[in-house]
Amino acid sequence: MQRITRHATTAALAAALLLATGCSSDGDDDKRATTADPGGRLPAGAPTAPPASQAAAATDTAPLEAAVRTYTAKMFTGDAASAYAILSTRCQGKTTTTEYGAVVAQAKKVYGALTVKSIKVDEMNGDRARVTYSVGVPTLDRTAQTWTREAGTWRWDGC
Repeated sequence: MQRITRHATTAALAAALLLATGCSSDGDDDKRATTADPGGRLPAGAPTAPPASQAAAATDTAPLEAAVRTYTAKMFTGDAASAYAILSTRCQGKTTTTEYGAVVAQAKKVYGALTVKSIKVDEMNGDRARVTYSVGVPTLDRTAQTWTREAGTWRWDGC
């Protein structure tokens, strides 16, 4: 019986973590209007040059990578308040600090202090980015995870 309960708890935690750290889309992927093509008149896939400020910002992935590493470390060391503070405003609006704190506490209990083992910025466009990163646990590794920059700070936006 204890074994079944442990497996059920692990499965429930994995589901909660996937909700808390899972990939999602807000539907913006289908919108073709861009700064370079505000009316969305260019055919899909047509190359457009980003504004110079975006091109310069896109080359500096260090702050984004640092945010991903910090968020992951806070999440798996049980520092719910710090991890919650790294959530985007949109994601904070979808969960309470209490709910999020319970997920973080359970993550620490089950997985311990995981850290980012590998990281790759897949896409960076203005204040939006997609990042693939691994913590060494395949079910928790993320592919093209959404991040957004709010007031100059990168925040997890995968809710």
